[in-house]
Amino acid sequence: QRSTQGRSSAASDVYKRQVYKSLFRDRVRPILKGKSAVVLLHGLKGSGRDYSLFGEGGSDKGLLPRFVKEATEMIREKREKSLFLTASVFAVVQDQVFDLLQAGFPILD
Repeated sequence: QRSTQGRSSAASDVYKRQVYKSLFRDRVRPILKGKSAVVLLHGLKGSGRDYSLFGEGGSDKGLLPRFVKEATEMIREKREKSLFLTASVFAVVQDQVFDLLQAGFPILD
């Protein structure tokens, strides 16, 4: 089975797992302690920014679902009674800004 990026799904998953481990994993704990973080994905149209961030669902998880899963597991382990976590994901295309977490956002090809 091929992903939208021309890699096999298995190879794509391994790549996203490696990127997550090297760039995101060490930032989960500080974020849960109140630190801020910014992730900037840059690339040409069709280069896979949205795919890398969100994945295709199911077992093909992008960077954001991996972060949410790990953060949720850490919260459960600590048995925190109260935690407020916010996230914003925007795409800038030419002179337009799209909120990618809002239902019904335009698909960016």
